Amino acid sequence: MHKATGITILLVLGLTMAGCGNPSSGNINGNWNATLANTDGSTFSQFSATFAQGTGSELSITNLTFTTPGPCRFFGGWGAAGSFTPTNGTFGMSMAAENVGGPTLSLQGTLSSGRISGTWSASGLVPPCSGNGTFTIQLSVVG
Repeated sequence: MHKATGITILLVLGLTMAGCGNPSSGNINGNWNATLANTDGSTFSQFSATFAQGTGSELSITNLTFTTPGPCRFFGGWGAAGSFTPTNGTFGMSMAAENVGGPTLSLQGTLSSGRISGTWSASGLVPPCSGNGTFTIQLSVVG
């Protein structure tokens, strides 16, 4: 009897843990790498960030680092806010420079098959620069 109960508990724990940190199950927590492409397919910029699901659709975004700044300048302090709805995979992210009225970068997309993809738009970047295109964000694999 105790052996059967122990096996049942292990199976339940295994199934529960399988959903942790698994983007295909709607769990977005973890370190992610993003590539933003221009409308012609060339790379606009790349960044990495840590996502943590909060209450409801609230998404905490920390450790935001532009790894490939691209033609526009991403410097100074950037703040980021986001949303993620696990039930339908809807993702949104807005970034803004610390200075009021400064540059902004917005992303809207969907989590599907373990990655987030959608469209982005930017305005007010230095040098005077704006743009739009598509993006892909993938969970970082730590080797």
